[in-house]
Amino acid sequence: MIKILSRIVVSILILLFLSILSLRLILNKKKPEGIAGPEAERIAYEMVEHLNIDAYRSTDIIEWHKNGRKYRWNKLNQRAFIQYDSISIVLNITDYQKSRVKINGRQIDQNLKDELSEKAYKYFINDSFWVFAPFKVFDKGTKRSTVTLDNGKTGLLVEYTSGGVTPGDSYLWHLDSVYRPTGFQMWTKIIPIDGIYASWENWTTTENDFLISQKHKVFFYTINIDSIQAFNVP
Repeated sequence: MIKILSRIVVSILILLFLSILSLRLILNKKKPEGIAGPEAERIAYEMVEHLNIDAYRSTDIIEWHKNGRKYRWNKLNQRAFIQYDSISIVLNITDYQKSRVKINGRQIDQNLKDELSEKAYKYFINDSFWVFAPFKVFDKGTKRSTVTLDNGKTGLLVEYTSGGVTPGDSYLWHLDSVYRPTGFQMWTKIIPIDGIYASWENWTTTENDFLISQKHKVFFYTINIDSIQAFNVP
């Protein structure tokens, strides 16, 4: 009986591997070569201006929920309060090893604290990117270029040469007629399929007057950004 179950498990794993490999062969898209220069800089500037990057930069505190995790990001002191399950973390974004961690309101041992602090940092970098990525096209270590899309429109390719958790990732933004993002294609280390498309939709204007996309669709998977709030310290 055990041998039969083992064979079934192995067969399922092989089938899963072959399915992923087939999808990769079918859907994989080579990253295009972009053209750097004034036009790319202009398009990037138009995009962030449409979303009101000045209001975003001048905002002190931003809150949101994603995948069951609650965030309160204090941009003034670069701390983020993160809560999920029974875990609460005051993340020191510039040095996550100096974070404070509690489980069920209680302090924990150093090894577990270090592990959860690192995990929280990765959560924050990834989850915040799905909220604020359009405002990060001029971050240090980025390169911008234009790409002609399949529909003949011009896309904005942003390559991250440093920073974050996975430097080297690239994103090809698709924009509408007023330079609002409608989605991007991704070339990242953590996604096995190159050039996969994620929508940026359901835009809302925050209390501080900058725009945030509240929904992303990647194939049949939907990422929701909920409970967005933005305000300044009195």
